[in-house]
Amino acid sequence: ALIEKGLVKLGNFTAAEDKRRYAYVLTRQGLSEKAVMTRNFLTRKTAEYEAAQAALVSAQNDAHEIALARYKVGYSSYFDVINADRDLFAAKLTLTQARLDTLLASVQLYQALGGGWQAAPPPAAATGG
Repeated sequence: ALIEKGLVKLGNFTAAEDKRRYAYVLTRQGLSEKAVMTRNFLTRKTAEYEAAQAALVSAQNDAHEIALARYKVGYSSYFDVINADRDLFAAKLTLTQARLDTLLASVQLYQALGGGWQAAPPPAAATGG
């Protein structure tokens, strides 16, 4: 969605006869406001995605509990419990990966904006005596 809007805006700018109305966007204040808008959008979408993943984990956990209860009373085989375990693990792994991706993207953004990181020097090669 963000890229599509950007491409539309770029097309509008390119096609505009009077480009002066875009001058504010190119000022420090304009760029700052656009950066805040982008950050808010990404934060909201990230939270929505993580909430959906957390709901999936919760549903898979419920399915696991049901499968286990059915097994304990003899309505289903242990195979159903194992399948529910596998699905629950996959959902938890996906949620964890989503959180990791969010954190990595934040670090990459800070680095790209000049966050003050200095590249660590490569480790010195051990010299044998």
